[in-house]
Amino acid sequence: MCVGPDYQEMELHIKDDIEAFGKLYVINYKRLFNYMLYNTGDIESALDLTAETFFKAFKFRDSFNPARASFTSWLYGIASKEIIKYFRCKKRDSALIDAYLSFPEDVEKARLSINREELEEARRQLELCDEFIDLSVTIRKLPVKYRKILTLRLVEDISFEEIASIFHIEVEAAKSQYYRALKKLRKTLLGVPTGRASTIKGKESISDMRVLEKEVE
Repeated sequence: MCVGPDYQEMELHIKDDIEAFGKLYVINYKRLFNYMLYNTGDIESALDLTAETFFKAFKFRDSFNPARASFTSWLYGIASKEIIKYFRCKKRDSALIDAYLSFPEDVEKARLSINREELEEARRQLELCDEFIDLSVTIRKLPVKYRKILTLRLVEDISFEEIASIFHIEVEAAKSQYYRALKKLRKTLLGVPTGRASTIKGKESISDMRVLEKEVE
């Protein structure tokens, strides 16, 4: 994710500036929601997990160190832990961030950005789009560690450098995990009916994983 100087300036002040945190919340909300939706396949769970992630980011904002990671990478790190907990529990309590934060207008703005039409579109994709179903269902059959890295790289288009920062590993280790995840995905896809050219972002063929594997070479 490319960030400008204004974004970086806001990162420096989230510990003592509620407004700065609120702006970062608005900027990152939709992207984080999409990440949660793709991992869970459930809109309500995605909304709950997104709220829980931002609540924890706010609660533990003093631990954020911009010298070690960007706010977005740090946020995805928290989100990844929430996904693990979600699949362990399979049940989530709603956690509304505006019950804890002091910028209700920003919260409402972010929530309105996920409007009814967009939720209906997300539901339509989940229920009607063959390509989306093939990919999301297949990825959710994989172990959580593979599911997370594939979603970050293939769906969110996160760089290997950012992925390494999120998981606190070296870049080469991130590439290695991604490669193993692709191999696991290819093996799992052997059981998926063929006959249609499913794509990721409209450019990579699921039936030919070698194209994706070249990314780590």
